Amino acid sequence: MEDIDAMLRDIAPSWHSAGCLEPLIHMREEDEEIVISADLPCVKKEDIDIYCTEDAIEIRAKMTRDLRFERWGTVQREITFNSFRRSIALPAQVVPERARASFRGGILEIRLPKKIKKTRIKIE
Repeated sequence: MEDIDAMLRDIAPSWHSAGCLEPLIHMREEDEEIVISADLPCVKKEDIDIYCTEDAIEIRAKMTRDLRFERWGTVQREITFNSFRRSIALPAQVVPERARASFRGGILEIRLPKKIKKTRIKIE
């Protein structure tokens, strides 16, 4: 039984045992910012929490209705999901205090300005 549970975890890595799904994301790095889009169906804007540090971001969201998955076959497994959660390592350091986020049509978009240190070089 434990072998089958391990196999199911390998097949569906976005499942968390606490009824939590990992949202699908798309991340792109631009010259001055990192843009992350996350698919959060069945979620209201006020139920989303975003936590950010200079090198990582975490998205948590509570679903408005539960999503139930039933698997039939050699092993019957049933699970109910009621939230999303995902931690993402960022490809560059950002300034969390200047981050912006919007939520429209079930898509969360987060814009994270990169931490760019500029130094003026004196010409001799």
